[in-house]
Amino acid sequence: MRMKFISIYHYGIAAIVLCLFSGASSAVVPNGIATSPPRHTEKSIQTIAISGLRDQDWRSYKYFLRGIKVFEELHSLAPKTDLTFILRPQVDGVDLGKLTMALENDDFRRPISVSADGIFKLPNDPIAAEKNAEVSINQKRNLFKWNFLAIRTPGLAANERRIGDLRLTCEVYVAMEKWAKIRIEFGLTDEVFSSNVCQHEKIFWTFYEPQILKSATIVNGTYRRELDLTPDGFGFSVFLGAPLMDNDSVIVLKFE
Repeated sequence: MRMKFISIYHYGIAAIVLCLFSGASSAVVPNGIATSPPRHTEKSIQTIAISGLRDQDWRSYKYFLRGIKVFEELHSLAPKTDLTFILRPQVDGVDLGKLTMALENDDFRRPISVSADGIFKLPNDPIAAEKNAEVSINQKRNLFKWNFLAIRTPGLAANERRIGDLRLTCEVYVAMEKWAKIRIEFGLTDEVFSSNVCQHEKIFWTFYEPQILKSATIVNGTYRRELDLTPDGFGFSVFLGAPLMDNDSVIVLKFE
C-alpha cells in the first residue's frame, strides 16, 4: 500500500470535503470546493466532493448523530471541547440574523439555537432519531453549506492546533461520512477501516487553513518536527498516529 494523503479543509474547523492524493501535486482549491476528478494515473490526484446533501436547506439528523455519538465516545481525545457545527453562506448578502433552525418532522419539532455567525450545536436526541427528523432552516436552498464542524480546545493560541483536537475531528468526520463506502470509492486496501483510518501508519491527513502557511511545526516538550505543506501553501500534512505525539502536542503555524 502506497502512502496516502487525505485532506480536510480546516480553517480552524473542518469542512466535509475529502481528497485522496496519489501524487505529489494538488488540484484542491482553498475555499473548500473540490474540482471534478481527472482520469487516474500514478501521478494524478483524485478529488471527490462528499456532501450527501439532498437539499441545502435541510439535512438528515442521523447524518449529524453519527458524528455526535463518536464525539461522545472519544471525547477523551479532546476533553475540554464541544462539538459545534457551522453554516457558511455561499452567496453575498445573506442575513444570518434572520436564520432559524429546528430539528423536526411532521409531528415533532425542537428549535435549535444558531449564533449570529452561523454556529450551532445539536443534542443527542433519541426521539428525533426514532422519528427520522431533519435539521432544517428557514432559508432557500443553495444559500448555505452545512458541512463544517469545529472541535477546538479553548485557550489555544490562534496559530496552534492541538493533536487531540485533530484526532477527534478526524474520527467525527469519518463517522459522519460513512467511511466504509468512501473506502470502496477511493480504492483503499482491506487493511484500512473506519476504526483505524485516522491513525493508520500509511495515511497522512492534510488540514487546510484560510491563510497561506510559512511553516507548521509539531511541538511536544523538546520534540519538534517540521511538517510538509501543500504546494499551494494552505495546508499541512500530519500522521495522526505518530507515537511521539500525545494528544496535548500542538502544531504551531506560521503564516505568510
